[in-house]
Formats: sequence, structure tokens, C-alpha cells
Amino acid sequence: MQPYEIILCPADVYIALEGETFPAINAIPGGNWVALGTAGKRNQNTSGVKIRHNETQKKHTTAGATGPVKAVRTAEEHLIEVTMEDLTLELYAKAMNLAGVREVAAASGVAGYKSMGLKMGLDVQTWSVLVRVEASPYGDGLNTQWQFPKCIESGNIEITLDGEGTAAGLKFVYEALEDPNAASDSERFGNVIAQTAPALP
Repeated sequence: MQPYEIILCPADVYIALEGETFPAINAIPGGNWVALGTAGKRNQNTSGVKIRHNETQKKHTTAGATGPVKAVRTAEEHLIEVTMEDLTLELYAKAMNLAGVREVAAASGVAGYKSMGLKMGLDVQTWSVLVRVEASPYGDGLNTQWQFPKCIESGNIEITLDGEGTAAGLKFVYEALEDPNAASDSERFGNVIAQTAPALP
């Protein structure tokens, strides 16, 4: 619905191990792509998905000027943030450096359960992250997606169990790292694609 450039719908976040091929803009993510949350975006906190492009600049002023005359960018970071109201151990493990989930079947006098260790260790798991919105600034029935080929999950997990109706949530913060295999220097942190038309028959 017009105006197309105003995007109001929520996004899905998909993850895969680093190196997974991104789906075409009009294709349902398949292969090894997994949606965060048992019910995808229906498990998201109402704060939704936030994509942040942060930067640090250094400004230079000369002796004869009263204000900056030049600036250089000294750092940049690209972050994807989402809180999932889903405490399954399968999702919890993705927040904890891909910890292993062990399942024990119920037996006579023994309850069945799943368990997971909490130590994350020295190595940090790298992921490919896809954010997909079923809307485009260029028309109806089109998609927009952000593609981050190499990310780490850098959020600090804080679970609130207050008994007052607050849903327990897992906050994911994916931070993009430079991709050494990027097709161009401008795509070292990934790219964003906005669909402009449906595929031709």
C-alpha cells in the first residue's frame, strides 16, 4: 500500500553458520537458514528488530579556523538486535556460542529432560545473518533484506523471571565483522537489497 517507502511490518531474522549462500530476494530462505524463534517473528519482543550502523569520526581543525575543516572515519560497526521471547534450549544454545543440547528420554521413575552447559569458551562462533522484511519501498508484494555474511553474537544474556507477567527473553546482538571474501570493498560488512519488481515468468 502506498506510500511504499514507509515500512511498517516486522522483520524475520535468519541465521546460518558463516559462509551460507544468501537466498534470492523473492525466495523463501531454505537450506541451512534457520529463523530465530520457534515461531519466528511471533516470538519477538515488541521492540522488534533493530539494525544499527554506528561510526566514530575524528574531526580536524586548523590554526586559522574556528571549526572543523576535515573529518575522517576511524571506526564503524553494524549491529542487528532482537529480543526473542522463547526459552527453548535450542534457541538458548544459539545465544551461548552454539552450546550443545543433550536430551535424556523419560524412563520408569525418571523424568525426560534437555540440558545444556553454560561455558562458552575462548573461540567465538561466526554466523551469517539475514534480516528479511515482507515489504519494499518500491511496491506491493515485494521484499527487502539485509545480508551480513560474517557476524559474531556479542550480546550479554540477561533473563528476567519476575512472576509478574514479564516474558523471559533472550537478547541477541549480532555484530558484523569484515568479510575477507566480499565481492567489493563496500560490501565487507554485507549489503541491503530492496526488490523493485517480481520475477518475470
